[in-house]
Amino acid sequence: MAVEQAVAGKKDIIMHHFNCQNCTVRSESLFAGLEAGELHSLNDFKVCKFYEKGDYLFHEGEDPEGVYCLRAGKIKVSKIGADGKEQVTHLVHAGQNLGHRALFAEEKFSGSAIALENVHVCFIPRKALEELTKKNPDIVWSVAKLLAKELGEAESSMTQLAQDSVRTRVIKALKNLVETYGYKTDKNTINAEVKRQDLADIAGTTRESITRQLYALQSENVILLSGKKISILDKSIFNVT
Repeated sequence: MAVEQAVAGKKDIIMHHFNCQNCTVRSESLFAGLEAGELHSLNDFKVCKFYEKGDYLFHEGEDPEGVYCLRAGKIKVSKIGADGKEQVTHLVHAGQNLGHRALFAEEKFSGSAIALENVHVCFIPRKALEELTKKNPDIVWSVAKLLAKELGEAESSMTQLAQDSVRTRVIKALKNLVETYGYKTDKNTINAEVKRQDLADIAGTTRESITRQLYALQSENVILLSGKKISILDKSIFNVT
């Protein structure tokens, strides 16, 4: 069932319990290596929730109470800058987890998670996660590897902001969208409709600059713009380092 259909009857669907063993995106999550018995325990503790577009899963500054697994839909994580404006830090796709860094670091959330469209998530409370890690220490190792990967990506992003031109950063931001969400069925249109400001945050530039660069790429017949939709006409632009 599509998430959009599920949200229409949210009160009823929320009571439906999705089985972790049948989850089509579990292989990408922290819980990919769980055995059948551990998956059964996970099923007993997790809570399935639906959020509509624009809903907050959690807010910056709140205490984490567990880990979120995104089963379907798209989410952005953002934080409030010194100027009081929202800034997108990263995007999340189905199969990925949220809240793990703050939970394991015993810190407050450093950003807010917002649904970019209607989404379905599974929430695993802290106590349940503690029990699972006692039975399967590999989960802790999975978290450590994920945190190391995220740190490496953050360091790479900082280097790119310092060294890359605005054009290159915009192209890499588009590449990030493609790698995160893929294409629609036409194999050209990015499968995500992102606001220009959000794309500017990802590229580390201003909304005005992102708009100029996008129209410049369109004039070169590299991309095609249609509202928030972006189609990649020349995929060779992603051959950047």
